[in-house]
Amino acid sequence: MANICCILTTLLLAIVPKVLSIPITGTMGMTEFTDVATSVIESGIDFGFTTPSSSLNAEGDIDEADDDIVTSSQTVVSGVVVEEGIDESKVEVLKANLEKYGYVPQGSTLGQANINYTSAIMEYQQNAGINQTGILDFKTSELLNTSRCGFPDVVPYVTSSVTWPRNGPVTYSFGALTNDLNRDVVKNEMRRAFQVWDEVSGLTFSEVADGPSVDIRIKFGSFEHGDGISFDGRGGVLAHAFLPRNGDAHFDDSETWTIGTRSGTNLFQVAAHEFGHSLGLYHSDVQSALMYPYYRGYIPNFSLDSDDIAGIRSLYGRNTGRPTTTTRRPTTRTTTQRTTTRQTTTTTTTTPTGPTPPRQACTGSFDAVLKDYNGRIYALTGPYYWRLDQTSASWGEVQNRFGFNLPDNVDASFQSGIFSYFFSECYYYYQTSTRRYFPRIPINRSWVGLPCDIDAAYRSARYGATFFFKDGFVYKYSTENELRRRARIYNIFGNVPSALRDGVEAVVSVDNVYVHFYRDGRYYRMRDADKQFVNFPNGLPYRDVKNTLTPQCRGLSLIEETEHCSNSS
Repeated sequence: MANICCILTTLLLAIVPKVLSIPITGTMGMTEFTDVATSVIESGIDFGFTTPSSSLNAEGDIDEADDDIVTSSQTVVSGVVVEEGIDESKVEVLKANLEKYGYVPQGSTLGQANINYTSAIMEYQQNAGINQTGILDFKTSELLNTSRCGFPDVVPYVTSSVTWPRNGPVTYSFGALTNDLNRDVVKNEMRRAFQVWDEVSGLTFSEVADGPSVDIRIKFGSFEHGDGISFDGRGGVLAHAFLPRNGDAHFDDSETWTIGTRSGTNLFQVAAHEFGHSLGLYHSDVQSALMYPYYRGYIPNFSLDSDDIAGIRSLYGRNTGRPTTTTRRPTTRTTTQRTTTRQTTTTTTTTPTGPTPPRQACTGSFDAVLKDYNGRIYALTGPYYWRLDQTSASWGEVQNRFGFNLPDNVDASFQSGIFSYFFSECYYYYQTSTRRYFPRIPINRSWVGLPCDIDAAYRSARYGATFFFKDGFVYKYSTENELRRRARIYNIFGNVPSALRDGVEAVVSVDNVYVHFYRDGRYYRMRDADKQFVNFPNGLPYRDVKNTLTPQCRGLSLIEETEHCSNSS
């Protein structure tokens, strides 16, 4: 009977025709914005996705269980599922796009990283607003033929953490302009572009004479034009802009700039998009938004999308009814908002007498501690943070420092290169030194086998391995994010203090020598090279957080402890 079934199955497969996909001829004819607030996403830890073929996948994300299903009309090329009828050379183009726009770590296209391209492609498709198939299908292939922004992709109205001051107008000036249009016409289109943002926000703008202290300097140029980021000729990159506090906007003079016509490239729409970046906005995945990364051609009745409006108002508030004529053109420069004059003065260093920290920030414990790319140490406790690398620790609100969409309940964090990682429940979030947004990604996509609700984490500055902590257990991951070991803390580290044997609150790698562990208002020191806990220079096995790190809290009665750590050298 089994043999008969096999024969029938073979005959059936032989007579079923393959379904051939019809290739799309031509391209969409779109052109690209490139905004170089971040000209490159540098690689830190392999924050990419573990391949479904991993032996640890039984503990992985159940939503990805079908990622590896390949139909008879599909093939797999270099780890990417390709729909039949698509040129396999598009795989390398796709991988280059995934790397360029931040979906996979740099260098992964050279085979140096363990990447789940299915997940990366799905995120790429999501941000483009097309069907999330996870494969190189015709819609995705069509997108590859469409020039697009070199600025990494982000989700709805993501904003920079740095903005322009709101106590005066944002100034702009004109440098070299295109010869495609009359100079006065070009300037008027630029003023209209600023007006778009003026009308819906608390911003005002002032046109001033060109100079080094102008907030937004506008100029046209071709190929190499003085900022080290070359344009690529007609039909590729249209323009690029920098985030505050640089803000400059450059336009490719190789393009044919037009107004009020579908031919050429519409100057007003491109300028309004670029000025959005100059004001602090990143890209949106809303296709009708001005800040969507793809140029969609001339739109006669242009208006901002609600997504654009929500983004700019999150940075600068609403227009409160003031007059919206913002293109003042003084004949002399009168603004002193950003003077570059430096005075040599003698300063007296005293202990700051700032406002008293809130009681919630003075529990003596921390939720997470992070030493960022620039060596600044932040200890998070609820909605507040402490800056611990200063002579006298200062405090502030987490959202004002790290971004509005970081969860309030951060469980752990660590730094790797320019990447800052934050963990909350079953997800992790990351940002870079230049990108201030937080995509939410399931933990098991990158660290297969890691449980939810971890207590602490640190990345060894000496060896590159990452250590996660939960309930007295340690999970050690390799530089390729493979789980190498799970053991009790005292089986991995030596001379573990009794207070840490059943768990820790936070951990941070202070430097190439020491790692600090925190619990119950005290912190302990471990030598990274041999994983041995050691005393501080004065012979004490621990130090008190209140006395050493947050002395401003000593006079306050403490509320109940939340959890986690901080650090000092």
